[in-house]
Amino acid sequence: MISIENKFVFTHIGRTGGASIENALIDYGFKKPHKSYSMNNSPKVIYFEASQHWTAREERVILGKELWSECFKFTIVRNPWDRIVSQYCGHVVKEIPNLSFDEYIIRSFEEKVYHDDPRFVKPCMDWITDSNGNIIVDFIGYMETLQESFNQICEIIRAPQKILQNNGKSNRKSNYREYYNNKTADLVEQAFKQDIMEFNYEF
Repeated sequence: MISIENKFVFTHIGRTGGASIENALIDYGFKKPHKSYSMNNSPKVIYFEASQHWTAREERVILGKELWSECFKFTIVRNPWDRIVSQYCGHVVKEIPNLSFDEYIIRSFEEKVYHDDPRFVKPCMDWITDSNGNIIVDFIGYMETLQESFNQICEIIRAPQKILQNNGKSNRKSNYREYYNNKTADLVEQAFKQDIMEFNYEF
């Protein structure tokens, strides 16, 4: 989500409560920035059309350095084991109903066969860093304390605080650990080492 008028950029990492935030801020910016009147004539092309899920790096290219620097940039991150369960239950199993969770993990992290764009099984850090690994957003909130993070965001962008609705919720067991065995938990741990170290996540 990008708001030129209100000078903010929300890097919506997949399965981190972003739909709830976008719906709460729908009057303040464009959920799909490529449809914005202010970007329709942009000569810059980003290959990924689901622009609500552009990475911070892609958003910076679209806006240009000057406008990017003027905006407040924020994102939400999530425990990687929990996020991958949400990706599977919220998207993958709906489209490939016979694919088990174990098979999905093996395909994604051993065989590198992706159900969707690879970004959806990449660390949150990949979404919010530059080519040198430097974080390029101003505020990082947490899915685990989503309402609290959102309240802080609203204070900064001077938007009224709202109680977030649970948009995009997947049909799943509440405890993500129930989906994993030792092997699949380890595969996710190896793939998301950056997030685990940066955000102090544990299985």
